[in-house]
Amino acid sequence: MPLYMIERNFPEPLEETTSEEILALQTTNQNYDLHWVYSFLSDDAKRSYCIYQGPNVEAIVEAANALGLPADTITQIDGRVNNDGQVVMLSLADFERERDTRMRMEQELDSARNLQLGMLPDQAPTLEDMEVGLFTRPATEVGGDYYDYILSEDSTLTLALGDATGHGMEAGTIVAGTKGLFQSLSSQVNVVEALTQMSNQLRKMRIGRNGMALAMIKLHRNRLSYSSAGIPPMLIHRNQTSEVQEILAEGLPLGLSKVGTYSAHDIELLPGDTILLMTDGLPERLNHDGHEFGYARTVSTFQEIAHNGADRICELLAAAGDEWASGCEQGDDVSFAVLKYRVNN
Repeated sequence: MPLYMIERNFPEPLEETTSEEILALQTTNQNYDLHWVYSFLSDDAKRSYCIYQGPNVEAIVEAANALGLPADTITQIDGRVNNDGQVVMLSLADFERERDTRMRMEQELDSARNLQLGMLPDQAPTLEDMEVGLFTRPATEVGGDYYDYILSEDSTLTLALGDATGHGMEAGTIVAGTKGLFQSLSSQVNVVEALTQMSNQLRKMRIGRNGMALAMIKLHRNRLSYSSAGIPPMLIHRNQTSEVQEILAEGLPLGLSKVGTYSAHDIELLPGDTILLMTDGLPERLNHDGHEFGYARTVSTFQEIAHNGADRICELLAAAGDEWASGCEQGDDVSFAVLKYRVNN
């Protein structure tokens, strides 16, 4: 039997199909000798493209009418055009094989994403004199953003926020290696030595051109030591002046074949000061015109919202990116770590 592509247009976004609706669909398809192969849904969920095998167009129209579904355009399909311009004839088995492959890949990506998120702490650390907010939102595929922390017995907080270059399983491997190294090394040495040792060990993993951009801080009460390996500058909103201070610590991402050197900045925080660590996901967020949210806009947004609590600042930064994108797909992970030195201490 021939294959058909059916375009269906809906006035409102489609909602998740119930088990009763699925049963009715399967029963009706059997009655009209139709075999569902695959379906695609538009970004706004108002249009679907369904591939069916069936006896003729009339059977498809009658089945759609019986289910109360639109069938705006029905096209018989025989083949597809490859990248080299050649037309390849398709059979039902071809579609089912491609469908199964795609579904298997999607399942693997879902598993990898769950594994990635499972490596992140369940909650932010609790300190007497510091409020901490942690936020990450992965992109559509497995990304490489990462954060972690160690809280010692003397309340010294060692915190890292990073972004593995690339995506997919390679990025996941780098994140897993970074987490193990951070947990084993960072609490024992200063931030510069920690980054140096982590970079050397990641290099031995032979991750090629990939690496991990990472910021690390050690914080005890209001004293902070900061170092960075290729991450955007740390921002500090000074409560007394309402100005934003940019702290840039230059250094190559961890694990690259070229050996990097790192430096530390020692900083004193005053009551009400707020720190922002971030990956490049927000500054590089694109809108429909292809324009980035930008670093300057990130700084000004942070300055406007820094009076809020740490968690709320994370939420508002992410919302600002969403508003800028105006429905454009998020192309990279978006992650923040916000630390606010309490005013009453």
